[in-house]
Amino acid sequence: MGRIQHVSLAWKLTEELSLRDAVRVYTRHDGVYMNATRERLISRGEPLSPWAMYLADGSTYQYVCFDLDAHDGNTQSRELVQADCEKITTILDDCHIAYLVCESGPSGGRHIWISMVDSLDASLVRKLAYAMKAHTPSLDITPLLNPVTGCVRPPYSPHRNGGQSKPIQGSVDCLLIPTVSEQDIWHLIDTLASLAPADTHPVDSETSLEDAHVDSFGLPYLPGIKRELPKGSQTALNAPVNKTTDTSKRLWVVVLGAVRAHWHIQDLMELVVSSNAPGLTHAKYENTNAGRVRRPKYGSHNTVSVLKRMWVKAYQYITSHETQKTQDFDIRLTLITAKIENLYTWNNARTIKGIGQAVDQRVMNTLLYNALKAVNDTIQLDSRRIALTCGISHQTASMSLRRLEKQGHITLTKSAHGVVAHTWHINTNWSLDDCKNVENTGLDSGLVSSLATSGYTPPENYYTLLRNTLLSLLETWLNITNQDACTHTGLGISQGNQLATSHASSPTPALDSLYTWLEKKAHKLGTHGLHAVKTATYMVERTLWTWWVNEVNVMQSSLTTHRIQASEAHNIESLVRARFPRHGALPDYKNAATLVGQLL
Repeated sequence: MGRIQHVSLAWKLTEELSLRDAVRVYTRHDGVYMNATRERLISRGEPLSPWAMYLADGSTYQYVCFDLDAHDGNTQSRELVQADCEKITTILDDCHIAYLVCESGPSGGRHIWISMVDSLDASLVRKLAYAMKAHTPSLDITPLLNPVTGCVRPPYSPHRNGGQSKPIQGSVDCLLIPTVSEQDIWHLIDTLASLAPADTHPVDSETSLEDAHVDSFGLPYLPGIKRELPKGSQTALNAPVNKTTDTSKRLWVVVLGAVRAHWHIQDLMELVVSSNAPGLTHAKYENTNAGRVRRPKYGSHNTVSVLKRMWVKAYQYITSHETQKTQDFDIRLTLITAKIENLYTWNNARTIKGIGQAVDQRVMNTLLYNALKAVNDTIQLDSRRIALTCGISHQTASMSLRRLEKQGHITLTKSAHGVVAHTWHINTNWSLDDCKNVENTGLDSGLVSSLATSGYTPPENYYTLLRNTLLSLLETWLNITNQDACTHTGLGISQGNQLATSHASSPTPALDSLYTWLEKKAHKLGTHGLHAVKTATYMVERTLWTWWVNEVNVMQSSLTTHRIQASEAHNIESLVRARFPRHGALPDYKNAATLVGQLL
């Protein structure tokens, strides 16, 4: 009798609070309620199944609910939820925001409800969700990301696994008589941004040779898109020299510019061979008492040795004395992060029809992840790297890139050459004011409202917080799709994407359980080990290609450098700089592949 009374109260409260004329009811399969819902009109009366209430009217939010998920209800999950609940309520108390805390069900989860006087723009609620997620790992932000579908079970309503949502702190009156304004939410986001944890996803920047990216010569370089030499370096390169000119200082300026412009030393060597620019004099001639004389072909004073020494010094100088945290970088961080947020929201909430769109969703999230890591919407990325990131083949990734390019989501700005991958620009420059033109933006009409803008401008440090949260979500999403069970021959591409979307914001205990389940599923479906095999195959292919490109560059270069035999190489770095094996006068690819496989 008690349960009927609670459910009846829950339904009365639902009727009173609902913004729409329908709720979402849980569906059953083989007599068990599933974590899937369908819409049901409120006018049909109280459902027999558990139900959830919409937080928004389809465009703007009237309710904010922080859903802390304990998942399987073990001790670790419960303790995490309790800690996060205390953290949120403490912050809300400090911001003088009224709330209601409910124990959501038998597993120990929590729902923390806020009712609004003002209608909240969807973009503002997303900012709040991402900011809060950075501090509370058990928070499921899915209901707060899309005003079209976001819903949560209301107070007193039944749980699909038994029990019901029970208020344990605060009063239901705060939902019936709202007092929280949009300004209060702005203040809450500002507070969360001021409490931002350390940057857990720094932009790649090397400070020592041990941590550096190294090229095929074993020398460090700054990762990023190769650019033209800076103006100062171009001036030093082309200005005339005379007998009294310090050509060493002139070359130093050129090398500094090359490192800053994300060149590899191979690029500089090719410039020395092909150009007679005055600024390269020191690379070709050394100063003696008798004047400038050509450098020897061998030894520590030859051209290659001089360039290598100066390159390393320039790299160490730049990484020791310069920082990427400039004003220009901060502006770029703000703009890129805001754009990626909108594309991530669109890509994960849009309706997916067919395997092709599901593959495109994976590839797009891979591009967004790498762009956000680099804080740059123009990135170098090859199909094999994409494939290994999101769980597809490199042929499938290549076809998807062409589809996304045709649809206008990305643009190929520079084709691959040598060991350098294609350069792609993510087209994030469409205006949110133009979202009504769905065909031009590629946006689903149901998502236009979720990308609306509000009058709130968050503080600068909010975007560091947002970037960290988005990177964590994207990393989790891609890790799930990359599981052996989520392949085309396993659960399927679309099903894998759905799992990733529904678990992207899950806390670590829930993810561990999911990965364990997926591993068992992979064994059952016969797909276990596919990723490992693909990784090994692509690694051999990439290394062989790098080795052969280096071989061609050496054969075409007039510079002389000592190279070991392939059989003398003791690691991959030395192997790809060694002589490529020959079978007579022809390259011996079979032997080369064997040598690569042995060292890998």
